[in-house]
Amino acid sequence: QLPAQELEKITALVDGYEGPHIIETHDLRTRKSGATRHIDFHLVVCGHMTVDASHSVCDDLEVKISEVFPRASVNIHVEPCEKGRAECQPNCPVEFRRKKKI
Repeated sequence: QLPAQELEKITALVDGYEGPHIIETHDLRTRKSGATRHIDFHLVVCGHMTVDASHSVCDDLEVKISEVFPRASVNIHVEPCEKGRAECQPNCPVEFRRKKKI
């Protein structure tokens, strides 16, 4: 696992992301191998997002993390929101009530 100070930076970057479609992040795993920091976490997004839109969010997060950790290898596992999905609408308010759990 990376040092606490680096974990705090990663958490701040992910939690500070302005995209409205992130509902939750969890299962952060990190390690360092040589000069490379390996960062892996799960990203829960609105189930109505397109693959292209969720990929764009991941690209944005990877860029933000790489700006702070230039040699980072970032792996983001995208999951759709399952809570109330049958009633979920494209403008579901759940997507704006992000839970910070990373």
